Amino acid sequence: GAFQSKEDNSWKWIDDNRNVSNYNNFAGVFPIPGGGNCTAMLTESPMAEWINEDCDNQKLPFICRRYGYSTLPTECPIDAPIEGKDIIAPGFPIPSIPCEYIILVEANYVVKLEIIALEANPNVDFLEIY
Repeated sequence: GAFQSKEDNSWKWIDDNRNVSNYNNFAGVFPIPGGGNCTAMLTESPMAEWINEDCDNQKLPFICRRYGYSTLPTECPIDAPIEGKDIIAPGFPIPSIPCEYIILVEANYVVKLEIIALEANPNVDFLEIY
């Protein structure tokens, strides 16, 4: 998660003290001065926006951030996806290359497909599973 530094009032990642300036998702008027020095996520919103919350006297659930990928794909993959690896659209976060991903499974096996995040624009992006 992130916290507000008492030294300079900047917002930093708790695991390495780097500023969250490279990515932050605070909602509207947040962070509110004096509203707390920890971040919390508004789970009612599909935007998963952040607010600041008082966490000095209570234990709160937490989230972890994922480090950025060193190289993002620039074209559709040739090989089938590998179990446990992320599938990232070429050009993410602004992909414009349509790709097909085919998962091959041996007979009598079951596939568990977990979609952690899917950002789709109306009438442009879609996901077909069959």
